[in-house]
Amino acid sequence: MENRTEVVNVLTSRVIENAPLRELIRVYSEAVQSAIGQLSDDDVIRSIAAAGYGDILEAFNLEVPPAPEGEEEAAAEA
Repeated sequence: MENRTEVVNVLTSRVIENAPLRELIRVYSEAVQSAIGQLSDDDVIRSIAAAGYGDILEAFNLEVPPAPEGEEEAAAEA
């Protein structure tokens, strides 16, 4: 993903936009950025899609990659 930093910043902002306290927002923002930073590009895009943030996908022309084979089977069994 060419613009990963920008996508992560937009996603982080979206996730924390309704937090009630300034300190909570700061701590939560750092945790979200750290967690997202550990994900692969494909997982970031799948997470955006799963959260229902289609506008982020559209804004950055991101296509949702297929789930890894093991995850598709596990989801089908659940």
